[in-house]
Amino acid sequence: MEHKARQILVDIFDVEDNNILSKSLTEVIARANETLDKIDDAGKLVKVQVESALQSCKGALILTLNSKEAVNWLKQPEHEMAFTEGFSKGSHIRERSFNLITPRVPIVFEPENRKHLREIEEVNSLKDYLIWKARWIKPVARRCMGQTHAYAILTVTSAEYANTLIRDGLIICGMRVRLEKQKMKLIQCMKCRKWGHFAGECPASDNICGTCGGQHHTNVCQNRSKLWCVSCQATDHASWDRNCPEFQRRCYLMDEWNPEISMPYFPMEHDWSQTARSSRISFNECFPGKFAVNSLHIHGAKLSKRRP
Repeated sequence: MEHKARQILVDIFDVEDNNILSKSLTEVIARANETLDKIDDAGKLVKVQVESALQSCKGALILTLNSKEAVNWLKQPEHEMAFTEGFSKGSHIRERSFNLITPRVPIVFEPENRKHLREIEEVNSLKDYLIWKARWIKPVARRCMGQTHAYAILTVTSAEYANTLIRDGLIICGMRVRLEKQKMKLIQCMKCRKWGHFAGECPASDNICGTCGGQHHTNVCQNRSKLWCVSCQATDHASWDRNCPEFQRRCYLMDEWNPEISMPYFPMEHDWSQTARSSRISFNECFPGKFAVNSLHIHGAKLSKRRP
């Protein structure tokens, strides 16, 4: 939480004479600190400095400052404008976003319609422009005949409001829905069926079928009775099987490395937002087999006479 509070995300746009992304991270840090030193403000903190920098895969820079107070100072409109103009022309500081999975949304809702987003904010007494964007999880073309509801993802710009929506729910098109935090999931390449990267970044030259392991797309597989797992090199399950031992092992490691996954809320300073959801108790633990009964007497039913 402390580390995230000291970070800012700077979107870099490819404009003329803008070569900041071609520089090394050391040069980026030096240029950022040079720009900060040039900002003249009587209320400036004693020390505002960029300690580290990372470049995202989408052409943005993540800058880590020396304190949370320095981030709050830099996000003031006049300071932000002075920094972005001096650091890289056309750049801007983007707010951190939080994705919420929204089940059973009426399909009359239009995610791309900004008026619908503003209407949701008005009906639920939310602040203006809290909902940054929305989208359907499943493409509209793949809906079933007669479908009236679908799952959507809402992106909000405040962790505090996101937790409030998870706790209290949201009214969309006259229906109250219960939202959940979108959690980090294990990434599997749909091309080579290995882990940790997407198909667009895959270095493999051929497609590998997730069902039979052949060199073709999974959706055109003609040998679905044959199973082959690329990760386990086994023939008793497919690469996409959620019961794959390698998949479960990697999920366990991800949960160990990222404790936030087990939290139903986005962690903040409040204690209730840092509580973890208890692991699901198995059916056999809840209802031991030794207490099972074959039949129960139904109230009001006539008992059959037993033969002597």
